[in-house]
Parts: sequence; structure tokens; C-alpha cells
Amino acid sequence: MPLVEKSTHSVCYLYPKSASVTDITPEYEYFKAYPNPAYELLTVEIGMKLPARISLKMVNLEGEMIRTIADDLFPPGRHFFETTLNSVPSGTYLIRYEKLDKVLVRRVVVK
Repeated sequence: MPLVEKSTHSVCYLYPKSASVTDITPEYEYFKAYPNPAYELLTVEIGMKLPARISLKMVNLEGEMIRTIADDLFPPGRHFFETTLNSVPSGTYLIRYEKLDKVLVRRVVVK
């Protein structure tokens, strides 16, 4: 069972240190957001081969930050972040993932 960390709008699932890193470390690094379109809950999943400080933010199309989903140092492995969308108006948003010198963006629709 993964460990769970909660904040006001987000939940993060971290796999326990007792799990073997070779069992949970992905073959490649990835970043996805689903479901899309999203209604009440959005899940952001990342896979990392090495530990790193990451930042996950939800922004509108004008670049204004809606919320910070995660901003911390994470170990290698798969990480799942859930954020509620109850207070987010319908529309198109961007999930911005920053790690070291990389910035990746996924577009999501909230209905």
C-alpha cells in the first residue's frame, strides 16, 4: 500500500521505502494527467528514474496559477497526485510539470 499525503486540494500517493526500487522505478520517465476531460477529480501521474525536486501546478490559459498540486523533493518511482476540481470553473487548463531544467505541459479540460 502506498503512503498517502494530503493537502487542501490534493492527495499524493508515495510508494513505501520498503518496496524494491527496481520493482517500482519505471523503464522511462513519464508525466500524464487523466481523465481528460475531468469532472470532480484529476489524477497526475509521474514516473522518475532518479530523485528530484518537482513542481506540479495547474494554470489557466492566461498563465494564472489556479493551484499548486506538488512542490517538493520526491524519490525515484511512480507517484500519483489527485486534486479535486469542485472549486475550479469549467474550462481548459494546463498542468505544468517542472523538474530540474525540464518543463512539460499537459492540457486538460474541466467540465
